[in-house]
Amino acid sequence: MRKGLHLMTWSWALLLGLTSCNLQSIDEQHEIAPRQAASTTLPLEWTLSLQDQYIVLFKPDAVQFPLRSATAVERKAFGKQLAQKTLDRLGIDPDVKLEDVYHTALWGFSAHLDPGAVEQLQQDPRIAWVEKDQLIQLEGLQLFNTFVPEGQERSWGYERLGGSKLVHQQPAHTAWILDSGIDLTHPDLTVDLERSKSFLPWYYFEWDANDNNGHGTHVAGIVGAHDNGIGTVGIAAGANLVAVKVLSRYGTGTTSIILKGIDYISEQAAPGDVVNMSFGGGMSFILDWAVEAAAEKGIRFVLAAGNQSRDVAMISPAHLDAENVYTVSALGLNDQFAVFSNYGAAVDYCQPGTDIPSTYKGGTYAVLSGTSMAAPHLTGLLLLGNQVPLGSRRKVQGDPDGVPDPIMEILR
Repeated sequence: MRKGLHLMTWSWALLLGLTSCNLQSIDEQHEIAPRQAASTTLPLEWTLSLQDQYIVLFKPDAVQFPLRSATAVERKAFGKQLAQKTLDRLGIDPDVKLEDVYHTALWGFSAHLDPGAVEQLQQDPRIAWVEKDQLIQLEGLQLFNTFVPEGQERSWGYERLGGSKLVHQQPAHTAWILDSGIDLTHPDLTVDLERSKSFLPWYYFEWDANDNNGHGTHVAGIVGAHDNGIGTVGIAAGANLVAVKVLSRYGTGTTSIILKGIDYISEQAAPGDVVNMSFGGGMSFILDWAVEAAAEKGIRFVLAAGNQSRDVAMISPAHLDAENVYTVSALGLNDQFAVFSNYGAAVDYCQPGTDIPSTYKGGTYAVLSGTSMAAPHLTGLLLLGNQVPLGSRRKVQGDPDGVPDPIMEILR
């Protein structure tokens, strides 16, 4: 968590990257049942839409919105009108080309544009940035491992961070799980059904925020699984969880869809709430900008560093260096840096990320590894707020960048 960067100096380079969760892990202590995950074939509609879809960001001084206390509906209507007029000026039919409108974390829109229209927008003095939409996909979907817990289990990560010292009480703030959804009826989780929402396109037929992949439910359990005698225990046990679904059953999403989720969180979340974002991709100026803009409201973002064993410098949004934004690498047993984890100057903390048992889709449990699992450990700690003293006694061993990341834990 450091001071904000000057975003407009960043490169236009868009390098498609892998995300943060490695779904190939084995825990010898559990009864493991390996299963084959769903096909990663994308709907034809999605593949075609990405070919000419762009995200357009307005300059702040170009948006003369009249009402500071406007409702979300009013802001969205104004943003749509602004986008429509912009496309009209280019001779583009907005009813055909306009896709999404962003009106809270940022002012902008996504649309299908030909090269000539893109060039015109880039030269428009009211436009800050035009960026090609890109695919974001969870890595390692070939294999995952489920297990049947014996009573209630406390993971080694929970114990390592001092969770066994806790007398659990529901945190005052909410955890927003920006992911593949959450199992809405899992007996070990408290999900805010009213605010949980899916932002996937209609052709995925995933209308609600229920998790058809499993990744989001696993993340949610690490944050807030109940201390109730069954399953596993989250760092902030019993936390209120909101599922913001931006990844499909195939583990796929796009920058434009994720922006809709961040825009929604920026509109709905309260200062002090924590957003867990256990995925990332190539460089995206607009995605970085949206995270930083929402964080400026006091909403805290926890970002997984990624699993490519490389520097996060060219990975969005993990490379962000901003207030209320935390990037997390992964450690294994004996405080050793996980061999798969990304690293770099932008990483703030290193948390447990290997062989982590947690909740999974369909009311089950699974053992997974990755910085996807490390990030929610920090999310849970941040949710504890004033309940416990937090800090770092030790740093991870074997950090590839030579500057060991601190390990956030409970100090008592």
